[in-house]
Amino acid sequence: MTPKTVLYSLALLPAALLLAACAAQPAGAPETGSAPVAAEPVAAAPAAAVDSTSVPVSNAAGAETAAGPEAGPALPPGVRRVIFGTSYKPRSATGVPRCSIQVPLDEPPVFDAGAREVAWIAMVDTAVVADLKGTVVGDSGGELAMEPCEIYAVCGSGGACRAQYGAVLRRQDGQPLRPGTYRLEIEVAGQKATLPFEVAAQ
Repeated sequence: MTPKTVLYSLALLPAALLLAACAAQPAGAPETGSAPVAAEPVAAAPAAAVDSTSVPVSNAAGAETAAGPEAGPALPPGVRRVIFGTSYKPRSATGVPRCSIQVPLDEPPVFDAGAREVAWIAMVDTAVVADLKGTVVGDSGGELAMEPCEIYAVCGSGGACRAQYGAVLRRQDGQPLRPGTYRLEIEVAGQKATLPFEVAAQ
């Protein structure tokens, strides 16, 4: 049977060929001391199974993400950078996992043939972006599992806010993602941007 091409989104999504998954928000607030000077990220929620062959993509990079020249389509206001690559999860001094992409792919993003994971993150200005929706469209060749790749920080009057949006996507059967062209669609306050990427053929 030919795999379905499905839409996987961080926004609400209809059933059938259009599937969605909301990036899970960590249950607890970031660890902080008596003063909210140094913000501690909160661990991301466990992976969620998704019956789709496409995935939504939003990316945000943490401080440990390698810096590089920004390129590609214009991004919505408040979105500083969107990158693709392989997820990296070092632990902070308090043992909290911190999801990031250590070595972002060059523009235009091309994952190697046989890639079993697609990760994206979007770094945002927390004073401007209150919510970001990401959707990846493409045919991955099998059912996908999505794991949030987000970072929360202490901001404003001491409350928690998302400084990074993102997701890590893998096929549930552990097989490589199907080669082809995918696209990440992000939206902030009604303003959208489309960022294409590829999985190379053998």
